[in-house]
Amino acid sequence: YRILRSRIRLKPADKTTHSMMVTSSMPKEGKSVTVANLATVFAQANYRTVIVDADLRHPVLHDVFNVSNEAGLGDMLSSPEVKVEDCLKNTSVANLQILTSGMPLLDPSERLGSKRMEEILAELRNVAEIIIFDTPPVLVFADAIVLSRRVDGVIVVIQAGKTKRAALTQTLFDLQNANANLLGSIFNQSPQSDTFSVNKAYMQ
Repeated sequence: YRILRSRIRLKPADKTTHSMMVTSSMPKEGKSVTVANLATVFAQANYRTVIVDADLRHPVLHDVFNVSNEAGLGDMLSSPEVKVEDCLKNTSVANLQILTSGMPLLDPSERLGSKRMEEILAELRNVAEIIIFDTPPVLVFADAIVLSRRVDGVIVVIQAGKTKRAALTQTLFDLQNANANLLGSIFNQSPQSDTFSVNKAYMQ
């Protein structure tokens, strides 16, 4: 994850990546775990970091960080009176806060594509150097595609032995059509290989 952090920060681009989203083709490919760990290493490097649980249908990050989900992104999308400072929660990791999913919404895709979402992102940029969104899978709901237009970059998680090539191809096609800035992909839970053996020998 520290290598990933370095690659994201040093990636050649017209502008620095401050906001990013992590998604996958289908459920249970490891995107939420990736968000939690990536955000943690950014915070450990003294970046003011905020996680946003934008998976408004099946949120899990409030459980991962053992915080309340009483007020969060859903509440902010429903009411312009609710501010970021009213919803941000501290975690056990220094420099790391979380905006949980909050109240459930009937129309998450429309809300994530709204003017209000632009305002929320602007508020987040005022309080954090790094903003990492966890989103639903691309091929299940439109939420990730809608949000991909709002952030500086997108990371796609691919699980070894599970993610189908056709599903990944469609995911990348959909993100390209949305003009998303694809930062790269993470090959998750790959089997131990010769490369692993060489690295292990080097470390010893």
